[in-house]
Amino acid sequence: MGFADQDDIWLKDKLARAVDNMAEHNAAGYSSNALAFCDDGRTTLIHKAQPQKRWDFLFECAGPGSTFVLSNALISSIKDFLRHNPAKLSDIWLYDWFCYAYARGHAYTWFIDEYAGVQYRQHKVNCVGANQGIKAFMRRAKLVIDGSALRQALFLARLAGVDKDPFVQRLVGMRRRDMLYLAGNAWHCRRRMRDVGLFFCASVLMAFRGIDSIDETDH
Repeated sequence: MGFADQDDIWLKDKLARAVDNMAEHNAAGYSSNALAFCDDGRTTLIHKAQPQKRWDFLFECAGPGSTFVLSNALISSIKDFLRHNPAKLSDIWLYDWFCYAYARGHAYTWFIDEYAGVQYRQHKVNCVGANQGIKAFMRRAKLVIDGSALRQALFLARLAGVDKDPFVQRLVGMRRRDMLYLAGNAWHCRRRMRDVGLFFCASVLMAFRGIDSIDETDH
């Protein structure tokens, strides 16, 4: 099954390439790079195909949802989970990020292709978009610094079935030493080197700024 946004453009070989790569890599999930384009003709490559890290699925997605292709086994497992946990739906920020986190947390193999098989349209009503420009950066930075992004990561950890892992449990209290621990594990949390550096700096800032702890009954 593949996700399709009505305003994006699939290249003709997008699905065939996804199926071939899933077979070659024995993967249940597939995503790829994408080419973001604006009405004024500007284009930007959204590069997501860096090597996967141990915990990247809690802190970033695997590409735009319109690049995703899921096996029957994986999509059936996701549908069954959501059918039995309908109350969780409203707290999921992004459906594609959830699917990636669920797959990785439940030990499904995921392949991220360097090929840009989708032209990803950018316009003023994009929910997230290509993260272009200082305004987009500042909007996301605020979610990180105030702890919102980390709370979502811990929520995804529960949905993905990894919330009892010692790494995740270490973060729930959001104490200063927990945020410094997160900074020390930045390499395991983001795929792109630049993002590892930003993640490290944000974690240190959260340690000294302080953020509210998470109520484990809501986690």
